[in-house]
Amino acid sequence: HTDLIKDGDTVIDVGANIGVFSTWIAKRFPGAKIYAFEPTPTTFEELMRNVAPYPNVTPFNCALGEYDGTASLVIAEGCAVNRIEEGGIPVSMRKLDTFRLPASFIKMDTEGYEANVLRGAAETIKANKPIVSMSAYHKPDDKRTLPAVLNSIAPYKCDLYHECEEDFVCTPLP
Repeated sequence: HTDLIKDGDTVIDVGANIGVFSTWIAKRFPGAKIYAFEPTPTTFEELMRNVAPYPNVTPFNCALGEYDGTASLVIAEGCAVNRIEEGGIPVSMRKLDTFRLPASFIKMDTEGYEANVLRGAAETIKANKPIVSMSAYHKPDDKRTLPAVLNSIAPYKCDLYHECEEDFVCTPLP
C-alpha cells in the first residue's frame, strides 16, 4: 500500500528485517526519510549493509514496544519469525514516542507484538495521524484487537487486505 506514501514523508519501518521495505521506499521516494527498526543482532547487520547506499534510511538496532528498557527476543532458527517473548536474548526496547519522529506512514510486522508497538506510539499517532499498515495474522484475535487498540488512541478506519498475507491499512478519520 505504498501508493499512500509521498516523497518527503517520514516512514517508520517497524520489524524492518533485512530492509526490503525500507530500501524499496528509499529508491522510490528519495525525498522520504525512513527509520528502520530491527532488534535481531545478526539481521540488523544485514539491514545495515542493505541500507548503506541510501542516505535517507536511518537504522536502529532495537525493538519497539510499550516501554523503554530491555526485552527478551526469541530467535527462531532458520526463519524470520523472531519474537518478543520470555526465554530469549536481551535486546533494547524503546517506545516509538521516545524518538519524537514526525511519522507520516508506519509499517509494522512484529510477529504478534503490533498492539504493544501501538501503545508505545500513542503520542506519535495522536500528534501526526500517520497511515498505519500492520500485519493482522500473528494472533487469533488480531483482527479484533489491533483496530481496537489503534482506535483507543485516535479515530481510524482500518481495512483488512488479503494478499500474500492479511494486513490492515488504517487511515486516520477527520
